[in-house]
Amino acid sequence: MRSIRTYGVTLLSAALAFGTGACKQSNPTTTQPPTPTPTSIMKVDGDTQTATVGSALGTSLVVQVNDQNGAAMNGVSVSFAVTAGGGTVSAASANTNASGQASVDWTLGPEAGAQTVRASVTSNTSINTDFSATADPDAPATLALESGDNQTGLVDNPLTNAIEAKVEDQFGNGIVGHSVTFSTPDGGSIAPTVATTDANGIASAVWTLGPGTGAQTAQADATGLSGSPVTFDAIGTTLFVTSITPDPLVEGGTATVTGTGFDLTAINNTVTVDGQAATVTAATLTALTVTLPTLDCQPARDVDISVSVALETSNTLNQRLNPASPLSMAVGEQQVITDPNGFCWQFLPDGTGGDSYLVGVSATAEVDAVMPFSLMAADGAATSPPPLVTAPDLIPDFRSWETMLTPYEQQVLEDEETRLRTEMRLRQWEQDNAHRLDRPTLFDSPEAAAVGNLCTSFTTITTEVKKVGTWGIVVVDQDNYPNDPFTDADLQSFSDDFDSDIHQVLVDNFGAPGDMDANGGRVFMVLTKEVNEFPGAAGFVTNADLATVASCASSDEGEIFYGFVPDPLNTSGNGARTRTSVVANMPALIAHEVTHTIQFGRRPGGANMASWEAEGQADLAKELLGLSQRGDFLNLDYGASKITDPNDALYTQRF
Repeated sequence: MRSIRTYGVTLLSAALAFGTGACKQSNPTTTQPPTPTPTSIMKVDGDTQTATVGSALGTSLVVQVNDQNGAAMNGVSVSFAVTAGGGTVSAASANTNASGQASVDWTLGPEAGAQTVRASVTSNTSINTDFSATADPDAPATLALESGDNQTGLVDNPLTNAIEAKVEDQFGNGIVGHSVTFSTPDGGSIAPTVATTDANGIASAVWTLGPGTGAQTAQADATGLSGSPVTFDAIGTTLFVTSITPDPLVEGGTATVTGTGFDLTAINNTVTVDGQAATVTAATLTALTVTLPTLDCQPARDVDISVSVALETSNTLNQRLNPASPLSMAVGEQQVITDPNGFCWQFLPDGTGGDSYLVGVSATAEVDAVMPFSLMAADGAATSPPPLVTAPDLIPDFRSWETMLTPYEQQVLEDEETRLRTEMRLRQWEQDNAHRLDRPTLFDSPEAAAVGNLCTSFTTITTEVKKVGTWGIVVVDQDNYPNDPFTDADLQSFSDDFDSDIHQVLVDNFGAPGDMDANGGRVFMVLTKEVNEFPGAAGFVTNADLATVASCASSDEGEIFYGFVPDPLNTSGNGARTRTSVVANMPALIAHEVTHTIQFGRRPGGANMASWEAEGQADLAKELLGLSQRGDFLNLDYGASKITDPNDALYTQRF
């Protein structure tokens, strides 16, 4: 057994060659705990209530705001805003009380269905949470015509579209389960005669016209409701269009119109396409052959087509009409058009999501005048839209994205964030307070007194060597928290990961660690609860460990880093950490911290290395390890899963 000493601004160190021993930790006297800041907001009461539209909810909305250590914060302003449903809250903001809680009352808006209110920390709105409520419709008040009016159909046949009436409350919300009676006074029939409204408040029926040509009517009735009954109008005809081929149609091309009631004389039939007459070249009682009109530089679009005979006009069909000569170009292709008759470019819809064209205008003749020109565009019809791609939303604010994660996933990411912030403070502290540590002679000079307790103030802990690998030695504090500690398999995995991959990646990119303690180039990995005791830390390295004990009593005289341990019950008071999350973070932590030992060993004391540079390089080590372990390559798009996987801390912090 021997003593293991460390100086520390933030934490402690421990390192043993073998067996058990003691470790000393510096007392941080110059670094103050971070100022409490709002870090999380959570719902306490009032979520997922149900009430009638326009009414006040029975339970207030209550939230609690905690700081980075999980402690409730008093006097924090919380903003409340309705985000869906059109309701109101009793106050736009409220301050938290001594329990960290703030509350408002919520009156629902007029829209039935889901309504939401967002509560957010006023000073940082990315820290937020959403309340939801279900608004039920009010009592039935009105019957309104929904659809199916003004159709033209073949007598003694069903209309193309059902007739629909809607039962609404005073706010226009549909009422489900209300009975509506349908009838027709002009012959024909309706089925069903009594219909029940659906989830949108709509009752529908199929109307079969009577035998008479001309105007016919039907009614929908809901006794006692304003607007009842509503009346539907239709035109009965013996002239009816059932189909048009081909589909799509082409300007100037030939088409066949199929239906009933046509005149046997071709010129007695008028076929209208987008308001212009086509030429009928042949006719039977059930089919017309037509030459479609050529229109003036119109895009591909959907057009209305109908047939008129004498005083009757058929129903209307809507069908795609494409230009006769659409422009088709390969990517990168260029066309130069000089004939004014060709100054019309028509494009077919692109099923892949749309093409882009660059249009340039120039004059090839020199003139002493201004030559104005204009470019006009007309929208056509879209093709079937491409399928939606399901992917995580791109939310620029990290904290907003973090609220979408599970508590475990949030813990993994927060450990990464807080570790980086804490280490940046340590690196900066070393620069500000121990800038002479890059000169080993400091520890042997009278100037050593200038660094005060850096070398003389420390705490001793007892540790035990658990694993000795080729390149690392895993050491565990015997006083670590008893709940859910590391397993032997966990510790073995830390040693194996370092030996099999991490060490080689670091050597290839940054060089080998030093060997001040002459233990075969091994790096000590000390896992101790004292790391957890320092707010925000996950691990650390200090360059004082490379001094001699004679010149700096807190030194451990070797390459060593300190890492956190499981603390599921938050015994430290600085945040609960499950064994699962700590284990998931360990490969990244080892890569990061051992990089610091390399920096200190190859550049004594981290000479001339700014904090951002030291931390940036150590953080880059995690990405390099990820590339090696996962077989990834730079400059390739692997998709969002590579950086949203909470178990892949090697990449996440880089983004």
